[in-house]
Amino acid sequence: MQELLSGVSSVLIFTLIIGVLVFIHELGHYLVARRVGAKVEEFALGLGPKIWGFKRGETEYKINLFPLGGYVKILGESDNKDSNDPQNLRNKTPIQKIAVMIAGVTMNFVLAVILYHVIFLNTGYKFYLPESFADFKPVGGVVAIEKLSDKVEYNGLAEGLGAKKAGIPEQGEIKSVNGRNLEYTYELPQILRDYAGKSVDLEICTQACKTYSVVVSEEGKIGITILPNYVHVLTYENNKLISGVSHGVNMVRVMVTGISDIFSQAKQSGDYSKAVNTLSGPVGIYLAVDSVKQYGVISILGLAADLSLVLAFMNLLPIPALDGGRILLTLPELLLRKRLNPKLEVILINGSFILLILLMLAVMVKDIVYFDSLKELFK
Repeated sequence: MQELLSGVSSVLIFTLIIGVLVFIHELGHYLVARRVGAKVEEFALGLGPKIWGFKRGETEYKINLFPLGGYVKILGESDNKDSNDPQNLRNKTPIQKIAVMIAGVTMNFVLAVILYHVIFLNTGYKFYLPESFADFKPVGGVVAIEKLSDKVEYNGLAEGLGAKKAGIPEQGEIKSVNGRNLEYTYELPQILRDYAGKSVDLEICTQACKTYSVVVSEEGKIGITILPNYVHVLTYENNKLISGVSHGVNMVRVMVTGISDIFSQAKQSGDYSKAVNTLSGPVGIYLAVDSVKQYGVISILGLAADLSLVLAFMNLLPIPALDGGRILLTLPELLLRKRLNPKLEVILINGSFILLILLMLAVMVKDIVYFDSLKELFK
């Protein structure tokens, strides 16, 4: 299967993923709009001029030239025409309007949950976590350590620090520190911090074993490059039936935490360049597809599931052109029984849509200008 995938164009896989995610999202809006009796005027995949389509009933179904989006046009959603038509979305109850708006996000979350469950069926209900999430408290799962090797090995020494000065080999295995046997690589820096400014006896093994006296710096370092012999694993083995849902919730939490940390650090430092560089568009998604393709179908499904969650999360932002913003505009009617001025609503929705398009174009230009740097992130 991997050999077959290697011959498939990354552009084709990218287009398929985007198409499926957008289709599922818009299908949610379409189905619920039809269910509440709102008129769906158009169901489109892609943006720009129409290249193919047909009309059935009151709805025109079409495929547009640029496969980077899509939309469902519902009567009264972003205009003020036919305001007396009972099929106009504006004439529906606030709950019905919110149901239509939240449906796309819900469908993307459901798709992610299904994909995660398929992935876990093939990976033993395990998900590998980066070191920074070692203390993460998951919903429906447990973070555990999985040992990769029984050896604690290193493969490099830094100039001017204790290990190099002690004359230990450039690479080898660390058996013990001050007589204490090492089982995991994370134990070494913990021990060294306790001996900061002092010396320790390292038992180093290559073909034979020898003990070296090494001075530890005040920062708790000896200048040695350790090869991790473990990974952190988020396992759902005890909750297999709800593993997809649990992981979907956990990934949203990870996403929110990561974004919050990035902007908190930017606010503290006053440097927002890193936060800006985390924004990426179609170019970044394409590079991600090109990177994971070599690892097979499961990796591609994982990327698709993550992107589906990102799409859901982004659409919940309180921007009038997005689902979250539309819900926000409906709240006065729901809570105060007072509708927002239709003309003002149209201006807010259409104005923010134009700003979103400009932002998307700016992000695409940024990704193209810094294409080589972006490409390095996916190696």
